[in-house]
Amino acid sequence: MNRQLYKLTFLLLILPTAMFASNGKEKMKGKHTKEKTITKEFSVNSDALLKVTNSYGTVQLTSWDKNTVAIEVTIQTNGDSESKVTERLAQIGVDFTNTNDMVNAKTRFNDGSKAWWKWNKRNNVNVTVNYNIKFPKGNELDISNDHGKIFLDKAENKVSLSADYGGMEIGELLSHHNTLSFDYSNDVTVAYIKDGRINADYSSFSVKEAENIKLNADYTQSVFGKVRNIEYRCDYKLLQIEEANNVQGAGDYLSLRLGKISGNVDLKADYGSIKIAEMTNNAGNIDIESEYAGIKIGYQPNYFFSFEFNLEYASLKGDENFNFNIKRIEDGEGYYKGYQGNKSNSNHISINSEYGSVRFTKL
Repeated sequence: MNRQLYKLTFLLLILPTAMFASNGKEKMKGKHTKEKTITKEFSVNSDALLKVTNSYGTVQLTSWDKNTVAIEVTIQTNGDSESKVTERLAQIGVDFTNTNDMVNAKTRFNDGSKAWWKWNKRNNVNVTVNYNIKFPKGNELDISNDHGKIFLDKAENKVSLSADYGGMEIGELLSHHNTLSFDYSNDVTVAYIKDGRINADYSSFSVKEAENIKLNADYTQSVFGKVRNIEYRCDYKLLQIEEANNVQGAGDYLSLRLGKISGNVDLKADYGSIKIAEMTNNAGNIDIESEYAGIKIGYQPNYFFSFEFNLEYASLKGDENFNFNIKRIEDGEGYYKGYQGNKSNSNHISINSEYGSVRFTKL
């Protein structure tokens, strides 16, 4: 509860900023628009670090084969007072630092004043700051862009991307140790990520394909296509995975939707629901501990397994094909032990559920 109140307070504090600075999507409606463009080029090592810190616009990143970082920044101000629009434009710039191993570009508002949004509020001036960057494909990236969107086609080195109150459109992340962080962002898509961590709050995102993922998300709709291995800690809303090898995680008040599984599943859940659409014939083990969470598991005919279920105030359904060694039900508690299919198969399903029914479906 404290965390939720903190985030609500933070949202209320940040709203004035969003009200008086354009994020690059909405049309500037004032009578006067002023613009300036800043261009820089830096020769760097092929694996140099590129760091960008921006707000209220887009950061467009395109990889290329040159050992050069080329940056073009377009700054626009807009409002009904031409003098105030011109004055505001003069106050915004970009600070650059560079070596062969690093390029750092940081948008500067009002000479570093933290209260620049009050200036905008008083004078009704909108701002957009858009970056267009070409970088060596082997560069490491550290990009932060709030109230705007990050576009990236491909990166061969590790990346760290952060976008609050905005979005991301990411192509291929081909290295290890990537980090994507975003809050209050509902426009995040990733085509492919080899390995990385995703931190998301009050957002929605989709990943088409991934190898190894660690996910930490609250109040977020998380959707994956195909992922090899995923570890998660998610509270509230949805985690959906169409196809996975191994899934391990914990969630409260979470709707977990797993499609085709070919490895092991290890889950902890309080409240919410768990659905595994298909344990394939060559899938592995299932281990579930849950309270107040309904569980549904579909399995292929040749997915053989032994099982042990401890259920409290919870029913077991879809057990017509099960062979029971022990089946004991008394005083709201049920204990079941046995196997399905081949008795000697090494796969095992263990379920401990309180106040949540368990249903199996043979496909």
